[in-house]
Amino acid sequence: MATFTTPNFVTLHPVRVRNGRLAVEQAFPTLEITRTEDERSITYRRITNVDAPGGSFVFMRDPVCHGGSHHRLVGGELVPVTYAEALDELDPDGVPRRRYEARLGTLPRKPKRMILPADSDDEWVEGDTYPDTVWAGAYVTCTKRSGRQVWIRATTYEEIVALGVSP
Repeated sequence: MATFTTPNFVTLHPVRVRNGRLAVEQAFPTLEITRTEDERSITYRRITNVDAPGGSFVFMRDPVCHGGSHHRLVGGELVPVTYAEALDELDPDGVPRRRYEARLGTLPRKPKRMILPADSDDEWVEGDTYPDTVWAGAYVTCTKRSGRQVWIRATTYEEIVALGVSP
């Protein structure tokens, strides 16, 4: 258990994984608010009791800047970490899915029509999955073909795993 002093408006919150995302919980309790006065200003500081083991992740909410940042508790200090680093460590089973979905880029999630060139010898077959030529590591699925018109969509993570491909 550690105590941290922050500006009065900043609160510290525990985080956990919910539905594949980091969820911010209710704020840690405030022990007291201190007031410091000098000839130029009056400063209020919040003393927060963080009841979490070392290595835990917390979210520092800053409503003045309309946001906040994730931190790790290390030796009584708050060490800044990125959202992705915190999520990867708290949810290691979801890392392959997140990496694959990041590789999908701007591929359409719903079927989108593509017209093949007149002299094209591409063999697009309905229901087959193909590696994408633009987004390395991503796959597309042909959902329909009618002459030179082909409808494709991004292949989901579940479909890739079912095919035996290691994303």
